[in-house]
Amino acid sequence: MVTKNFTINLETRRTVGTATPIVVEGDTGNVFKIVLTDEGTPIDLTGCRVVAIFANNAGTFAQDSALVNGGITIGGDDDNEITLNLFSGSYSKGTNTCQIQIYSGDDLSTLITTADFTFEARAPLLNDNTITSDNNFPVLVELLNRVEALGDREQADWAEDDDSLGTFIQNKPGEFTPTAHAATHATGEDDEIAPADIGAAAALHASQHAAGQPDAITPAAIGAMAADAVHMWERTLTVSGWAANTQTLSLPITEGNVIFVQGQSKADREALSDAEISIAHIAEGLQFTAIALPTVDIALNIAAI
Repeated sequence: MVTKNFTINLETRRTVGTATPIVVEGDTGNVFKIVLTDEGTPIDLTGCRVVAIFANNAGTFAQDSALVNGGITIGGDDDNEITLNLFSGSYSKGTNTCQIQIYSGDDLSTLITTADFTFEARAPLLNDNTITSDNNFPVLVELLNRVEALGDREQADWAEDDDSLGTFIQNKPGEFTPTAHAATHATGEDDEIAPADIGAAAALHASQHAAGQPDAITPAAIGAMAADAVHMWERTLTVSGWAANTQTLSLPITEGNVIFVQGQSKADREALSDAEISIAHIAEGLQFTAIALPTVDIALNIAAI
């Protein structure tokens, strides 16, 4: 494996005079060996967590020695050398600033941050716009010249009838079958049409089917019951009305009725659901059984068919 290696002498308080590293954007073989000292004294990094923070025009990024693939190892004779395998995603073209965070102590809670150092990244010559060299380049130039010459020719004219002219269009069809364009006639579009334009009724025309109207319909025609066959009541399950997790409500119903029960408000509906209440017919009424005993009154709307 071939790598490009840079040595950076870094003090905790300042950067020691070191030539600015220059890397190439997208390279994955850049290695920074950072020698860390404090006023010339090596800093023992044994057992420490080291995090490299990068700031550039693409954002802020980090590499962490605590991660298996963090790209950072600690070594050297004095255990003060940080080997940083620079990830291509940690830097971008232009000036990049880096600082090192060191976490130490029994629980790695003591943090110090070193002085900054910078490095430059330049764009590679090979990129998405690079053209592979070819011996046929003169031929390509000639083809481009021909294409440009086409632009100098006369523009075709649909109305031209003289077939001796260059603007005449040959094999021109006499008529066209229109493409599907129903969407242009929809409500709100430029070519909107009304239902009456195509002999249709308006989408909302319930009033035409009301009792006494020319097109009246009966409940039976749509599988519904007459209005007087539905009975409704408002009742309340009170907190004090529960006994052994059950409560009964007296209603003039029979087991032949279909019952609909719903909380009057959102809070009532949530309380009804939270209590996991089941409902059973009893003589002249309903019995409610709660798995979780309600702590509030529950107002109900009850309908019977």
